[in-house]
Amino acid sequence: MIPLVLLFAVSITGLMITASYKLMGGAHFSFISLLHAFTVIILLLWMPFGKLFHVIQRPAQLGVAYYKEAGIEGPKAVCIRSGDEYQSKLHHDDLVEVMKEVGVDFGDHQNLSPAEKRKLIAINQLAVMEDRSFVG
Repeated sequence: MIPLVLLFAVSITGLMITASYKLMGGAHFSFISLLHAFTVIILLLWMPFGKLFHVIQRPAQLGVAYYKEAGIEGPKAVCIRSGDEYQSKLHHDDLVEVMKEVGVDFGDHQNLSPAEKRKLIAINQLAVMEDRSFVG
């Protein structure tokens, strides 16, 4: 019910801006425009928690489905340690590229399967306990 009330408030305050400008010679325009801006902000803040978010979410969900389909049809990423395939190469390469763009580079660690990453953690914890050198 709240999203409907917020949509109604946004549309009414938007119409009030037009009425103030066209019919009332700009009287109370600043207050009405501020009220309209406030109702729009409240609507946008409420949107991720309400049904209106589906307007944005559903098209994005279609994009994710197409991306997953392209990943299934394409080649797989291969672990450099075990040689096992563990995810689509498309997703792996996109993830590595995005991580580099945001300034995070894990080097060859990103080319390990999740199982091999867990094994390396266990191997290195044992190496620390036995005062041996780091395995990477």
